[in-house]
Amino acid sequence: SKSLTKPLPARSLSLAGDSLSDSSSVCLRCTSPRVRLRVLVKMAAEPQIRQMVNFIYAEAHEKANEIRIQTENAFNRDKLTMVQNERKKINEEYLRKEKQQIVQQRVDRSRQVGDLRLGRMQEREQQLTQLREETMGRLGSISSSGQYEKIMTALIIQGMMKIGEDDVQILCRQQDTDLVRRIKDKALSEFNAKVQERYGKSRNVTLSVGDMHLDDGCQGGVVLTAYDGRIRCDNTLATRLNLALEELLPQVRTILYPNSKC
Repeated sequence: SKSLTKPLPARSLSLAGDSLSDSSSVCLRCTSPRVRLRVLVKMAAEPQIRQMVNFIYAEAHEKANEIRIQTENAFNRDKLTMVQNERKKINEEYLRKEKQQIVQQRVDRSRQVGDLRLGRMQEREQQLTQLREETMGRLGSISSSGQYEKIMTALIIQGMMKIGEDDVQILCRQQDTDLVRRIKDKALSEFNAKVQERYGKSRNVTLSVGDMHLDDGCQGGVVLTAYDGRIRCDNTLATRLNLALEELLPQVRTILYPNSKC
């Protein structure tokens, strides 16, 4: 009986406390009242402990799920934000390149239109130059016609009216010198008649033929000078042709290019 009531060693107690869940491994009748009390208390508290452990496990599991869900939501938000930002960048880059392409197309179209217009203008200028040269070549035939003396007289009178000086010198081509000497008095007489008719008075004008001669490229006509050449009136056929072409250029273009808008 003394051996039944003898306390168990500390190692036996710890082993008994660690294996309370297995009631078959400990015999309550073989332990002291204190040990039995401790065993009973632990056995009574074990469901509460297990319940607390289960509650802690449930809370931890719920918290882990909550953290996982929050992490997934944050990841999805970040991913969506990144996708939207990249999509926005792609759209902006596409719009920029599209605008750049449109601008480049407009520039190319404008360049093509400009080149086309420039080509047409150059072609028309060449045609006008050719027309001027052909017309200039035909002026040579005027000096050999019967109307040349009348034309020269009119050119001298017109030049004297424009120059408006009393001492006038006539310059002409070498082959026209004899003609000018022959008609200068007639031209002076007609000039005085025109002045008398227009202004009601006559003028004492001296008209002479200069020693210098004009180049044959002028195609005929005269140049009137005064004050030692400081005043000059070019009334050659070539100069009058150029003036006529400049004044009549719109009409000439309309005749040559009736469907042109420029």
